[in-house]
This record gives sequence, structure tokens and C-alpha cells, in this order.
Amino acid sequence: MITIFSSNTSSISQEEYDKILNSLDLNLLCCPCGHSKCLTKHGYYQRSVKTAANKVHLVILRVHCSVCGHTHAILISSMVPYSQILVQEQIQIIKNFQKHISQASIMDNNCNIDENNISSIIRQYRKYWQKYIFLKNFPLTINLIPLCFFHLKKQFMQNKSTPNILFFKST
Repeated sequence: MITIFSSNTSSISQEEYDKILNSLDLNLLCCPCGHSKCLTKHGYYQRSVKTAANKVHLVILRVHCSVCGHTHAILISSMVPYSQILVQEQIQIIKNFQKHISQASIMDNNCNIDENNISSIIRQYRKYWQKYIFLKNFPLTINLIPLCFFHLKKQFMQNKSTPNILFFKST
């Protein structure tokens, strides 16, 4: 998996995803195996993301590495692998949980997030992430994304150990 850093973490659309992808040079991307200039477009798959407005269906690019032979999805940093809920909402849910604040405002602002989603996020956070956030003294802000990639080699709240690498595209 390859994650492209984007400063816009509050919204997502196919248009925004395509704009980020179209601005990329695949030759500049590095495969999680460590090689570069080895990735080619391989295919696409559909994925849903729950936003405040609606459920957005995205067509996600997969690339193939000619060195290691693996395929990798190209995600943007507002997305949490294997989750339909964006990282910013997950951070807010965790902040509310830590402060013992009701999650009603989350559900009011995003009608696609329900109590089951919130319970699942809190359960995953407590089981996999809480100790890292505490031990490393990570801030529960968007700055958390690069820190998690640097120290843990995965996106915040990514629970599967699928290799993931963060790419900062040049401006």
C-alpha cells in the first residue's frame, strides 16, 4: 500500500483523488519493498468512504511492482486502510472518548457514522493504538499521520500489518 500525503483531510471525492493521482509521477513513487521506478498501473477497485454529505464511492488505483511482484493500492492520507471512516473523524471520535464527551456531535455531523462504527473505532484504538499514542506522546492531530508512518510504518488506525509507505508529493 502506498499513501500519498494530502493536507486536505476533511473531505474526499473521486475528483480530488483523481487530481492527486494525475499530479503524480509513478517513477517517483517508492514501493514498500524499497525500490523505485518499478511501479506500473495494474488495475482499479471500488471502495466506499463515509462522509458528512453521503457515502462516496471511489475507484482506487492499484500499481504493480516489477521487482517484488506485489500489487499496492494508492490511497490518500485522509483514508484509513480497511476503514470507511476518514482519519479526521476517527481522531475526533478518539478525542471525545478520552475526554468522556458524547459522540452525538459526530453522528449529527456525519449521518453515515453510527454507534457501531464509533464502538468499533474505540475498541480498535484501545486494543492496538492507545499504548503507542501514550508511549510515544503522539498528538491527536493531523500531525499524527507522518509520525505513525515514521515510527510504526503504517497509517494511524491501520490495524492490518500490510506494508504501507507514506509519500510526500513535491509541489
